[in-house]
Amino acid sequence: MSSFCNPHQNNNQFSASRTQRKLWLQRQSFLADDKNYLDYPSNMKRLTKEIDRVNREYRCLLHYQDPLLDSIKRIATRRLPVSPSSSSITFPPHSYLSPSIRIHHKSLMTRLQQQCHHS
Repeated sequence: MSSFCNPHQNNNQFSASRTQRKLWLQRQSFLADDKNYLDYPSNMKRLTKEIDRVNREYRCLLHYQDPLLDSIKRIATRRLPVSPSSSSITFPPHSYLSPSIRIHHKSLMTRLQQQCHHS
């Protein structure tokens, strides 16, 4: 970062002039009173609250991810060829699935079985 942007950084070639230091102080004073500036106290509080809210939502999403559904989706997208010895695909019973996934599971199972019979 150049010495122009950072008043605390001294360049080896020259130090900031008195006028430059005065301009930096004026800029800092102006920004401290600017309500639209990110470092303004109320903006920092609002930003912190927003970050906390997003983190809570993200943790909730991670908590309720279903690894079984992810696996079924991966299998469906790969469309692996089925060996002739196995005529159908076996899936775990519905008791292992959460209620929100049963509908998706059933439709995926139907599609996969149809693809196996057409192959």
